[in-house]
Amino acid sequence: MNVLFIGIDHTLCDPPASDCSSSLTREQILARHLDTYHLLIMTLKKSAAQPLRMIGNNLRIYASRSASVFSMVRDAWRMAADICREQPVDLISTQDPLLTGWVGYRLSRRFGLPWNVQLHGDYLNNPYWLRESMQNRGYNLLGKYLLPRTDTIIAVHPELKRCLERLINPDRVPRYYLPHGLGIDTALFREIESTALADVPQKKGDETRVLFAGRLVAQKNLRALLHAIPQVLRVYPKTLFLLAGEGPQRNRLQTLSRSLKITANIRWLGDLAYRDMPSVYRASDLFVLPSFYEGYPRVLMEAAASGLPIVSTPITGVNEIIEQGQNGHITAGMSAEPIAQGIIQILDNMEAYKSAASQKRLDSLQRFDMQRSMQNLCDSWRKTILAYHQKGRHV
Repeated sequence: MNVLFIGIDHTLCDPPASDCSSSLTREQILARHLDTYHLLIMTLKKSAAQPLRMIGNNLRIYASRSASVFSMVRDAWRMAADICREQPVDLISTQDPLLTGWVGYRLSRRFGLPWNVQLHGDYLNNPYWLRESMQNRGYNLLGKYLLPRTDTIIAVHPELKRCLERLINPDRVPRYYLPHGLGIDTALFREIESTALADVPQKKGDETRVLFAGRLVAQKNLRALLHAIPQVLRVYPKTLFLLAGEGPQRNRLQTLSRSLKITANIRWLGDLAYRDMPSVYRASDLFVLPSFYEGYPRVLMEAAASGLPIVSTPITGVNEIIEQGQNGHITAGMSAEPIAQGIIQILDNMEAYKSAASQKRLDSLQRFDMQRSMQNLCDSWRKTILAYHQKGRHV
């Protein structure tokens, strides 16, 4: 099976930092199931992306290195069309039904190839996502136009079924669901002992550590988390919040933390190498994810595989990871107050929550294994190709 995948994960094109990333590990696992695997990544010229990376015998990663967002679609189309003309391609898969989806749609029409769309979150028609920018409103229209025109949809969680049924006729496009998203590299999380990291301060006395990991963007709802911190500190003043990640909102969030007078209880860890993240989880006591929306959150799988109690907002897939009142707490809403209440509830009963989270750890390592998820993804691709040729025409 020869697959052309079009995506936007620029870290795949940025060695050597990407060489230890979860994304590259995932793509290398996928490549083992394929004859050839072409990854075309839509990137900007200002990134450090290499134009072409060859990994092993059959994994090729191309970067568009476009001058602007507007030219990325044109550049990706031209590069993908060249691949389709010069290399055997059995299937086109795109990371989303938005810009990458538009390129996949045009390629499928031009070259008569089956086209699969991946859906990694419940963002379409999501009011939080729509409010983030006018651009998202345009993308929303594009996504709703493209989804009914694909051959199959692969969604990262069965809970997205309801989202899809609101968007398209259930009989119009076959859908496949990955039970546990794209999974995680569980080999990294099997060790028990923590390794000291220069970026993570040493724990002091009876200090409790609450960890967040992710991009510092509006989607993650970090303003609500910062507003929740003073409420937590009034009850547990020796709590330290570790924020791992970078993003365009960092300066605004740091300004907010100063105005809330909570800077002494926050450590901004910045971007950390993926291989170091298991040690960061192990150095923490509790994980929190305040997001407005997600797909199947990788960080929650990692936290569960690390044996951490979890506080999360009620996002897609969270019920598969958190057993309410056992290994974590799902908040009643997205605002600061329910987030603070969730953190305080776990801190009030820390030993019981830690025990339950520890007991679920081995189950999480088995369920969230990336190898199994990649096999499921490849099986869905094969079904797409088979159905396409059996019908003898595009859906």
